[in-house]
Amino acid sequence: FGVSATLNAETGIGTDTDLTTITSATVTAAGNMDIADAFGGLTVDLATTANGNIALSATGGTLTLTVVTASGLGADVTGSTIGSGSILVGAVTAVDVLTLTAATGGAIEESGVDGGNDLVATTANLTGPSGIGALGTIEVDFTTLNLALTTAPGANIDLSDTVLSLAVGSVTATDGNVTLASVVGALTDANFGAVNVTG
Repeated sequence: FGVSATLNAETGIGTDTDLTTITSATVTAAGNMDIADAFGGLTVDLATTANGNIALSATGGTLTLTVVTASGLGADVTGSTIGSGSILVGAVTAVDVLTLTAATGGAIEESGVDGGNDLVATTANLTGPSGIGALGTIEVDFTTLNLALTTAPGANIDLSDTVLSLAVGSVTATDGNVTLASVVGALTDANFGAVNVTG
């Protein structure tokens, strides 16, 4: 069991860990990053790729993503908790697709209260069974919110898009309230006929 680590590579990082904190993980050339923590949760202070995808996961605890940036054409970010645990976000950016999936009983929430964007992506898929922004509005910059899903009783969704318009696909709070805002643009239909918002 380790407390923290700094990981730097030129063409990719792929590792299983048992850490508390990743202070810095950097891929400096073309290459992906895939880090899976085995037990007890993980805090990622900084993770960046110059031209590649980022996948981060934690088993049995909270995954905190403080600053995560996947750069390069088509770069995706995937974050997940397994078994249990919420996902806390600070500044997470994907050039293309952002997918965050919290385990049963977990939520997606801000890691700290601020006015900046917590999540940035072209397309986003968010699953937080116990809430998405339920403890405080999550500020985002998405072109399309493809999916936002909560399933627990009283599990609310609260997202505010701060840049241009937001195309909405499927947003479902199975037994909760939904709050969506587009601060400077419109909320538009991204699935062309199917139900967009259920709460």
